[in-house]
Amino acid sequence: MSAKADLTIKPTERQMSIISDTNFPRYLTAGPGTGKTEVLINKIVYLLENESCPGDAQFAIITYTNKATDEMKNRLKERVYNEWRHSVDNKDAKKQDKWQQLLESDNIFAISTIHSFCYRLLRKYGLSIGFSPNFRIKSYKRELSTLIEEVLSSTDEALFERVPRYRLSQIIRDILRDCYNHGTAPDMDYIVKNRADHDFWVLLESKLLSLCIEVYERLEQSKQHDDTMTLNDLISITVRLLGDEKVAKSVASEYKYLFIDEFQDTNRSQLDIVRILINTGVKVFLIGDEKQSIYAFRGADIECSKEAKNIMQSHHGPDDFYINENFRTDQALLMKINSVFDKPFIHKGRQLSFPQVPLAKTDKLKAAPAANTNYFRVSYEDSVPRIVAGLTNEYLHDKKINYEDIFILCRTNYELRQISGRLRQSGIPSVALAGQSFFAKPEIIDTCKLFSAIIYKTDAHLKELIFTDYYHAIVKGETEQPFRLFLDKLGLIFREELIDEILGYIYQESGIIDYYYSQQDHQAIANLWKLKDMANDMRARTHAQPLDFLEYLEAMIESDSEEDEAHSSEPDQHGGKVTLLTIHKAKGLSLPIVIIPNIDRNLMRKRAEPDYVIDRNDKIFALGNIAGRSSPSKKYQHLLAEKAARRLEEEIRVLYVAMTRAKHVLIMTSRKSKKELEQEERRDKDYVCWGKWV
Repeated sequence: MSAKADLTIKPTERQMSIISDTNFPRYLTAGPGTGKTEVLINKIVYLLENESCPGDAQFAIITYTNKATDEMKNRLKERVYNEWRHSVDNKDAKKQDKWQQLLESDNIFAISTIHSFCYRLLRKYGLSIGFSPNFRIKSYKRELSTLIEEVLSSTDEALFERVPRYRLSQIIRDILRDCYNHGTAPDMDYIVKNRADHDFWVLLESKLLSLCIEVYERLEQSKQHDDTMTLNDLISITVRLLGDEKVAKSVASEYKYLFIDEFQDTNRSQLDIVRILINTGVKVFLIGDEKQSIYAFRGADIECSKEAKNIMQSHHGPDDFYINENFRTDQALLMKINSVFDKPFIHKGRQLSFPQVPLAKTDKLKAAPAANTNYFRVSYEDSVPRIVAGLTNEYLHDKKINYEDIFILCRTNYELRQISGRLRQSGIPSVALAGQSFFAKPEIIDTCKLFSAIIYKTDAHLKELIFTDYYHAIVKGETEQPFRLFLDKLGLIFREELIDEILGYIYQESGIIDYYYSQQDHQAIANLWKLKDMANDMRARTHAQPLDFLEYLEAMIESDSEEDEAHSSEPDQHGGKVTLLTIHKAKGLSLPIVIIPNIDRNLMRKRAEPDYVIDRNDKIFALGNIAGRSSPSKKYQHLLAEKAARRLEEEIRVLYVAMTRAKHVLIMTSRKSKKELEQEERRDKDYVCWGKWV
């Protein structure tokens, strides 16, 4: 079953109006299943076709993941080739020459993730703001911990006497991580508007924020001295780079057009880059859908998407620049989904924000018959294995439903593992696709641990190796002597060989490849060879040494986001198995039969109150009850209520993403009965669940 939207060969009238529109800047709101990628490709081809000098028209195209980047490159190359082929068949020499030039051009399309885009600009223009083109990517996890301890050790502030040192350290670390994720710096402006109060909480918050700023400034000095950056720095420093007018003009001459996909998942720094390039004359085209913004935990700020729309409208005035004709979901099911989201969402008397733009169908697709008469179901007091077993006795398009037609979308990895175990106990074959990036794969982390043990040579690093596959591949249940000999030889190799050659030696001498063959883990083998190719490329570009490569690996593993496949457009085919995946990983997919379990889960379940809350839009910061006081400040309580509301608004969007994955059948399950849900809601005013909204 294909996961791509079933687009008509010819664009619809509304799609064509977007494709042929030559006004910039623009923000295209593209709902789920509306064929936005095809529209984007058609728009680029349209611009190339109508450019007077296409060889000079440079396109920077930014996608969310490396996988999406590869797919975009392949699809654009295919389209350009088809245009050339068409011109040859029609004996159109002028067009043939134009498309031939594009096929032979190496740099007409600069397609990459935002990190790679910024990396390229900083390598090329970084000297303008004092960065050498040989800067390194590094994780500062260890250094951050050391700096926090040093700063805390040097403070004798009495206000912190009742706060455990480990807790204070964790709060500072979390605040700084939040700042880096959102592309901001810790700032006393978050406190200054409340200074007049001079109460205990304002003093405590001011002192703690001062510590955060001191750690932040010392860490930034360390990076500058070492000529290094983290992944988040790539974006925030690019903002500084583009603040140089000469650099901004050079970038504008290099890239005539900038296209950015999934802009609803952006942060403040990325918005600043867009703003600068628009003002410099770059023709910017953004694509996003605020109804599908579900990455706040990674620093995505939906307010940045809204602000970007306002910028676009300031150039052209209010408009309805969107596509909402859905090619994915059967008409009857789509209307049911629309009905869930076309009403206001209320919690404790407050209306939660959710954009009201329903999905529609073309007249042709409206007339298409539904694939199944029982297309939408809410199943109370039921189990997922029983539902799956029942589905295999039903038919879809006159064909019996198989396990591979069924996809279970889970809210969390914990839920995914739990349901996977129940299916296994019931004898139902399944595969669980956990939301791991390339750098979070066990074999990559194991290789990083091996590098760490050889470079740092501490007992702690050596003990970590016992839990790696390299250890099992060499020891094979016997004595540890072969493993110790391997490490001794590897230590010598590290002094003499290049990174990719070191990896080649590791793979051969450890027997890790044979080990994975014996486990039939072919993906792990492919990942190891991919890592070696990356090492070779890194050495060729930057003359990186083993320590540089280790720091790069640590940075990527820590970020765990650079190559996340959550936006992949094609699910793997696991013939004869039910597929389980998280909703975040399912984003962008089109699936025949979708089961969404546990819709009775309390979205406002009791949880420990956070140590601090930040409102970045109004620049307000408040600490929780960390010093043993009877209760936190009123400001904290207000911010906590606002944070809860934002969390619920994102839960609406997560539900929307989950429901709009379904093509033919959508089933939602609840462990409680409908009556129990109603009783729970009357008993607990805070209780809210997806089941209530559905």
